[in-house]
Amino acid sequence: MATCYEDGSGVHMKGDAVSRRFAWTQHPLFRFLASTRLAIVLIVLIAGGLVSGSIVDVRTSHRVAMHAVYGAVWFQLLLGVFALNLICCTLKAAPYRLAHLGFLVTHVSLLLVLAAAMLTANFGIRGTVRIVEGERMDYYFDPALLRCADATSARAVNIPTVFETRADLLQERYDGVVHVHAGRLPGVSILVDRYYPDASPVGESTVTIAIPGQRIRQVIPAVADPDTRVSIEGTDWAITIERTFYDWKDGREAGGPEQAGNPAARVIVHRPGGDVALTLFSRFPGFSTQPEPGQPGFTATYRFLPESPLMRGWRAENPAVRVNLSDDEGNRRTIWVRSRERAEVPLGNRRLVVEYPRRVPLGFGLVLREFVAKRYPHSNIPAAYESHLMVQRPSGQEQPAVIAMNAPARIGGFRLYQSSHGFDPKSRRRYTVLSLSRDPGAPVLYVGFAMLIAGLIVSFYLRPYLRRRRRGRREEAS
Repeated sequence: MATCYEDGSGVHMKGDAVSRRFAWTQHPLFRFLASTRLAIVLIVLIAGGLVSGSIVDVRTSHRVAMHAVYGAVWFQLLLGVFALNLICCTLKAAPYRLAHLGFLVTHVSLLLVLAAAMLTANFGIRGTVRIVEGERMDYYFDPALLRCADATSARAVNIPTVFETRADLLQERYDGVVHVHAGRLPGVSILVDRYYPDASPVGESTVTIAIPGQRIRQVIPAVADPDTRVSIEGTDWAITIERTFYDWKDGREAGGPEQAGNPAARVIVHRPGGDVALTLFSRFPGFSTQPEPGQPGFTATYRFLPESPLMRGWRAENPAVRVNLSDDEGNRRTIWVRSRERAEVPLGNRRLVVEYPRRVPLGFGLVLREFVAKRYPHSNIPAAYESHLMVQRPSGQEQPAVIAMNAPARIGGFRLYQSSHGFDPKSRRRYTVLSLSRDPGAPVLYVGFAMLIAGLIVSFYLRPYLRRRRRGRREEAS
């Protein structure tokens, strides 16, 4: 039995063979997946996800938005179901005629746009490269991951480092606590449980004693040991560090290493004429005595640099994370790792290397020959920044490159942008910070947008043209 149907190109016959060929389109599951109601629900949910992603991007960072929204499983699942809905809607229109051309091109273009979004979210690369003038860099920092490697077995694990989601942006406050990020190497557990967006320096606290009249100045590690006297070189004096306090308040200790509000050290200066007991406060001027009959004067100061950093602010300026390491034999270590640092940690018979963030090989070398800051004439206002680089290929070939503001360069499959710059206090030279990206979904996205425009044009003009041609044929026949 044959049936008739009509479209923009005329009246056609759908025979029993064609009906049997496309009978699967009547299956309830297919009809559900190809329904317009499902498409509307998915579009609303995806739009809500895009809005929430934009809010997270503005309030935190693009990296957090990619991790929490665009790269999340639930959002990827929504895009996947929407792509399946588009495919089913496209197949539902079979068999295709010329009038379906705009419809087909538009649907295929939307599928390409979805594929580009998934490629970017899952395989896109973003990072930073920091190069000091005259030095070579052959890796970039991946800010999304912390890497812990076992130098003995050469095994490594990567742990996500998206911690900004706990920032209280309205009160401009950050409590530092993060959701636990864990990983595991064979026999070793890694736990990241604290994050500071802006951490204070970490180092060794010291006590400095000086005798101006004798031109004597000695710096002593502030290690509390009430039974040990440290001799002052060149004199018959000595000093004992009885105790150190993280927060000295009302004559007693208050607070801990991460709440060092008023650090102090209790010391005893041993002199031939008698001992002097002092409480030295790190955030106040040091103790000073005037010369006495038969005794020179001296000064003593306490410089506090905690073994764990203090948080100075909630904006991501100098990030640091706390990493807890433990093995199956009961050995434990807790370390703080600051951004762009690599720490080697002995744990039992293992030697672990912790990198924050993860270092990824570029596949080529970049040498910063010169960083140029151009200014407007007769002014100190910056006009442009330029990084003059030498690209060193693995084959030994060298090629100059210049990266400037609003003028990125494509090198080794990456696109490099001028991001920031500064002065390196160690080498006393300038450095440049380049943003790096690789987006495998970009070419697919461009093709998808071009097809979308073409599909809309065909949809608006092809069907009316076919209708006019059909009307003309009818008029000629009559």
